[in-house]
Amino acid sequence: MTAAATGVRVARRPRRDSRRLRDFAIRWGALLGLAVVWEIAAQLAHSLFFPPLSRILERFVQLWLSGPPRPSSSPRRSGRTSCRASPGCSAAGRSP
Repeated sequence: MTAAATGVRVARRPRRDSRRLRDFAIRWGALLGLAVVWEIAAQLAHSLFFPPLSRILERFVQLWLSGPPRPSSSPRRSGRTSCRASPGCSAAGRSP
């Protein structure tokens, strides 16, 4: 005798696709919720060290779309370091 013949319903497992969709929605929903909380808290704080996420994303897009990166003039690439200019380098064991 089958379950259908006796009128008893058998609990089915949730489909694999619906479980993936639910997990996807929970993860992205949590991320979206965190972003909203960050934005609200930063707007209320008015802190230089805690900018709103919207301002960070605006700057990111501005930098991303501004063109190719320019050659850096950092001391590391040019071979100059701040240690060479200071008199304490030789005392610290670093040679110029």
